[in-house]
Amino acid sequence: MNSDLLLAKEELKKDDRLTAVLVKDGKVLSKKNTRGIRPVIELVDEFGSKLQGCVLADKVIGKAAAMICAAHEIEGVFAKVISLEAKKILEGQSIEVDYERIVPYILNRNKDGRCPMEKLSESAGDYNELIKKIMAFLKTSR
Repeated sequence: MNSDLLLAKEELKKDDRLTAVLVKDGKVLSKKNTRGIRPVIELVDEFGSKLQGCVLADKVIGKAAAMICAAHEIEGVFAKVISLEAKKILEGQSIEVDYERIVPYILNRNKDGRCPMEKLSESAGDYNELIKKIMAFLKTSR
């Protein structure tokens, strides 16, 4: 495991309130404590093209988050929980992947079905379509 990914993983595990940690070149660039897909969206808004070459540690990585990471050329991802589809996407883009637990898909907060982002990512043809769907969803869920 590369040293940046190890640092991101350690930082995430050190504080239970954190949901995501972004690292590049041995420096922690950002720590997030928002839920769901929001930490990844916030990082895209904050860093944009500067995400290229960064690593991300996140509590949960589903297909939508994996598509975003791949589109922004994230170099490595650690997840406490990752979906099988997310792992396939990341590995298919030669992104280093480490995780604690793999699941068939990410559950919604009620644990009675698929996470809304998993559903959106299934029907999104590409990254741009996915982002539009996520942003529309986030606007209506506030």
